[in-house]
Amino acid sequence: MIKSFPAISNGFDIETELSVFALNLKLPVREIETDFFDRVAGTQSKLSTFKDGFKIGLRMLSLFKDFRPFLLFSLISTFLIFLSLFLGVQVIQEFLATAYVSRVPTALLCVGLMVLGFLSFACGLILDSMSNQRRENLRLHYLRD
Repeated sequence: MIKSFPAISNGFDIETELSVFALNLKLPVREIETDFFDRVAGTQSKLSTFKDGFKIGLRMLSLFKDFRPFLLFSLISTFLIFLSLFLGVQVIQEFLATAYVSRVPTALLCVGLMVLGFLSFACGLILDSMSNQRRENLRLHYLRD
């Protein structure tokens, strides 16, 4: 697996990257018990809980975008479309009642949000097909070695 693993991380977030890479390629994963010993007296941990936790969280979001782009962009798309519909209901009701739109900025915002929602969905589709192709290539590379 290591020969086909494109390591990007260089800190504590490498474990997250290794786990996601192995799960994405459906590689066999096994836990191995290790002995745990107290730290030698006079030494300090290199772990910074908040800084390293934040790095790991950002890495998880980045990997989510890389390995599950359709899900991510579908969620963004759904949010934008529902926000557009929520804001646009009053504009549409007003137009149906009076045949006039007095809230032009809101109407433009709704149209913009709707366009962004559909654009986000399209980006998710495109990125998902690219991600699937990348996954297949990595799997073939792993099986070849």
